[in-house]
Amino acid sequence: MNMRLRMPVIFLAAALLFSCGGKENETPVPESEAPTTMTVSPTSYEAPVEGGGFTVSVTAPARPTAVASQNWVTVTDGTYSKYKIDYPVKVASNETYEARTAVITIESGSFSQDVSISQPGKEKPVEPETPTEPDKGDNEAWKMAEKLGLGLNIGNQMDAFDGNSENAIEGYWTNGQKLSKSVFTSLKSKGFKSVRIPITWLGHIGAAPDYKIDDRLDRVSELVDWAEQAGLNTIINIHHDGSLDYKNGSYTTHWLNIRGAAADAAVNTQIKAEIKAVWTQIAERFKDKGDFLIFESFNEIQDGHWG
Repeated sequence: MNMRLRMPVIFLAAALLFSCGGKENETPVPESEAPTTMTVSPTSYEAPVEGGGFTVSVTAPARPTAVASQNWVTVTDGTYSKYKIDYPVKVASNETYEARTAVITIESGSFSQDVSISQPGKEKPVEPETPTEPDKGDNEAWKMAEKLGLGLNIGNQMDAFDGNSENAIEGYWTNGQKLSKSVFTSLKSKGFKSVRIPITWLGHIGAAPDYKIDDRLDRVSELVDWAEQAGLNTIINIHHDGSLDYKNGSYTTHWLNIRGAAADAAVNTQIKAEIKAVWTQIAERFKDKGDFLIFESFNEIQDGHWG
């Protein structure tokens, strides 16, 4: 054989020999043997009321299926590899007051396994105790309470006032909206028996000694007439005239200056005269009204401090 041809052949043979020798020395990796049964973990889950999630791990000889019995349980399919698969499971929150259960059925060929799920319901609110009707008394207070029945305080109307001008203005706190006759008839139709109409008289009382009330008394009379026609018991009063506004470290008093009256005898005498004049005019105006009309002398009268 030609020498030039012999050398490549020798090298090729050596290469083949080395290659064959390497394969013989490798350790073969055995394939996973198929399991003879199916295993599932976990087989139960207690979900919190707000919902939660967990994972079901399955080993099976063939690709299994997983089906939930209730629509509030969601099972997401996983990847089946080397006879194993994981199923992520999500349990929705329980918005009812009743506990509930569900199952996830895992099947692979002839094998079947249920994963049970339980979840409590929301805690029921505590029902308030039904109040016990008190025994009715036979005194004047009980009689008055039964007469007045269900009532409404119609505030922020005739009691509203401008603190800068010291002037009571109907509707000042309600963007100018004023009371109408229909308010009273509507209240009566809804079962109300009484109304309280708080009234502030600031800026509507004249000078001493008469302290004459201006046409505000006419407006009060109109409201009282509407309430009477609707069949409502009615309470009117002197409301914010005795209030004390605390501004810049000191009290700003209105004409019904209780704080001043307590500290000064002359102020005390003057205020008593004004109170008498105001209530005398109110009483005279409504002297022909029946017992449906009630006078409330003052509202939460105080000297700037409670108690």
